[in-house]
Amino acid sequence: RRLFVTSALLGALSATEVCAQDFSGSDGDEARVLFSYTFPPRIESYNLGSQQWETPRTVSGPPRAVAVDGTRAFVGTAERVLIIDLQTGAETAGPAVPNLLTLDVIGERLFVSA
Repeated sequence: RRLFVTSALLGALSATEVCAQDFSGSDGDEARVLFSYTFPPRIESYNLGSQQWETPRTVSGPPRAVAVDGTRAFVGTAERVLIIDLQTGAETAGPAVPNLLTLDVIGERLFVSA
């Protein structure tokens, strides 16, 4: 029985490791920390003020890079940059950026490197 339990436990750990591989990136500021995942494509944010996780949001494609400025999330996919209002959930399609590498918010400007 111990061997079976050990095998089941190791199987569960292996499944957890596979699930964790979908993490693609994170960014943070004074208000939030934003995490992105590729499968299924989604973002999750943690509100530092209320110390609570906010509702996960699906995005139209696997994130390659993310940035956050407190109220907006910027999610770079293979096709374009998505701008998501974290309070209302409204999503706006931003510019197309082929070969996206990073997104950075400095002040009120979004910097994109490709």
